[in-house]
Amino acid sequence: PAAPAPAPVRTVEMIRTRLEKDIGSKHGIEDIQKDNSWDTFTRQAEGFGALFGAGKLKVAYIDKEGPLDFILLPGTPSHVLSMDPKCPRDRILMTLMAL
Repeated sequence: PAAPAPAPVRTVEMIRTRLEKDIGSKHGIEDIQKDNSWDTFTRQAEGFGALFGAGKLKVAYIDKEGPLDFILLPGTPSHVLSMDPKCPRDRILMTLMAL
């Protein structure tokens, strides 16, 4: 069988542009950063997903119970988005899963 196509390379600007297109400029995302420090977490989460037949990890929501929550986009590189907890989280997650 043919090898799967490589995942598209995401950039901070591409993520921001897609959020503004789908949700608008008041989407509630405070910052978007590349962050490889989450690689171990994403590998472990993908292992658990495989164990339970859950499929590929596309996006993770992290509730910090503080002024900002986080969304993790696994990949090479991984991206972390800091967001206002009162923003349209479900719409943001759906947009990011489609990237």
